[in-house]
Amino acid sequence: MSMLKRAVQHSPNSSRMRLYYGRELANAGLFDDALREFEQSLQLSVRPCADIDAQWRSVVMYYVAKIYDIRRDGRNAELWSLRSVMEMPRRDNCYFLAKIYESMKEPLLANRAYTKAAAIEERSRGYPDDPEAWSALFYGRYSKNLWTVGRFEDSRKMAEVAHRMEPDNKDYLNLLTEINQKMPPQVAK
Repeated sequence: MSMLKRAVQHSPNSSRMRLYYGRELANAGLFDDALREFEQSLQLSVRPCADIDAQWRSVVMYYVAKIYDIRRDGRNAELWSLRSVMEMPRRDNCYFLAKIYESMKEPLLANRAYTKAAAIEERSRGYPDDPEAWSALFYGRYSKNLWTVGRFEDSRKMAEVAHRMEPDNKDYLNLLTEINQKMPPQVAK
């Protein structure tokens, strides 16, 4: 971390160095310091000669949302996550927004975020990316959300994807079995 601190001192107008330093501060649990660095990174990023683009700004906003989520500040986590998605939707920030809405007991809003996440089929290249957004866990959670909002057939399809990705995982087999058993007759044809 001291190397990054020196890099920020050496290049105080580098949005990217402030992003990297802020991320390391956040990983060390120094959230107030991290938020200050992220704020500086965002302020510097709107200048014409900025060294980060929209996708990197989206990443900064995603990290800010994660800090507020850790602090159990759901409202700020939601706002920063929405800003991240609006700046540049990626599967990981859409998935994170879905999880925030789930924690807020907002299944319809969570469903919109899951649906947006699932529509993003290409991983970001060269940018941070949460591997969980591409895992069976994503599809299992999405399946449960789809069931909650009454999209039963889509729920089964997502459970099948999760089970195909991790065939030895009993949770996904049980989820698929439970969905098939509870499927309304008009859908189960």
